[in-house]
Parts: sequence; structure tokens; C-alpha cells
Amino acid sequence: MGWFTLMLLAILIWLLYRLYKKEPKIYTDKPKEDYIISETSSEKRKPKKTKIEELISNTRKEREHLIQEREKITPKFQELGNGMMCIFKKKVFLFDQEGYEFFNDEFIIFDGLDIIEGYLVINNPANKFPLFFHRRFMRIDIEIFCEKNDLGEEDVIVHHIDFNKRNNRKENLRIMLKKDHKKIHGR
Repeated sequence: MGWFTLMLLAILIWLLYRLYKKEPKIYTDKPKEDYIISETSSEKRKPKKTKIEELISNTRKEREHLIQEREKITPKFQELGNGMMCIFKKKVFLFDQEGYEFFNDEFIIFDGLDIIEGYLVINNPANKFPLFFHRRFMRIDIEIFCEKNDLGEEDVIVHHIDFNKRNNRKENLRIMLKKDHKKIHGR
């Protein structure tokens, strides 16, 4: 009797499989395409947007895109034990407290803020040359150095002592003659 029960069970499974696998028969004179209901037609159709609604939607999308782009180019600051860390365009810049305050007071013009050759700069439309943060931050020290040594500002460089262009702490910046700077970098 055990094999008989197994045989009946196998036949039942086979019949159920055939029943669910087959397409239901629809008796009609219409071609098959007319009576097959597509998934899209069963969903509720959204009413078409008017031109004003479409403009508003596009404006929202453009605004969201601009906000996302602005977020990418907005520097984010994090406090460190001995200063601040600035993350801008996926690069990390270091400031001491004085440099951070200078950045916030005089240098933070978002539309012109950029990175050129690894240096933090402002592309100033009024000036055809970019303003480098480390040079601008040390401008008073540059003036004093030039005055003491009877030099012009174009004769001096602000050197990053640890050779890290993104470390703009005052103790890492040193004013030196261009010719001495070239010797250090082997140029």
C-alpha cells in the first residue's frame, strides 16, 4: 500500500503542475492580443501634467541638483585638538585656529573657492590671478619680511615646511626667497 500512495501523490503533483502551468482557455472570436490584459493598463494611469506643473517639476529638479552641487563644493569643518580640519572637494586641509578664523573672515567666498595644483585658492574675477590661501594668510608676515630685507613681494615664496600643500598651519608656513625655495625642491 505504500507504493500505491506514492504513485497517487506523484500523479496529483503532476496534475497540479499541468493545471497551473497551462494558460487558461478563453473562448472568443477575438484575436489573442485583444483579450490579454497588460500590466500597465491595469495600473491607474496618472493624469498628464500641464505645462505649468511640468515647469514647476523641472524647476524643483534643477533646484535639487543645484543644492547637491553646492553641497559638494561647500567646505566642511571638523575640530581637531590643535586646530581645524577642512574637507573640500574630497581633499583635507589643515588650519590652526588663526588660519580657520582668517578663512571664515576673509577667504570664504564659495563661488570662487577652488583647488589649483593642490593649493586652496580663490579665483577672483576682479583679479586675473588666483589668490592662494597660504600666501594670503601670511601677507602681513610677507610685508614685514620684504621690508626688512628690502625685497619685493614677487621675490618671496611661502614654503610648506612638511612639503604638504594642504597643511596651512602657521607653524608649517615659512617665508623664503624664491631662489632658496628652488634649492629645497631641487628645481
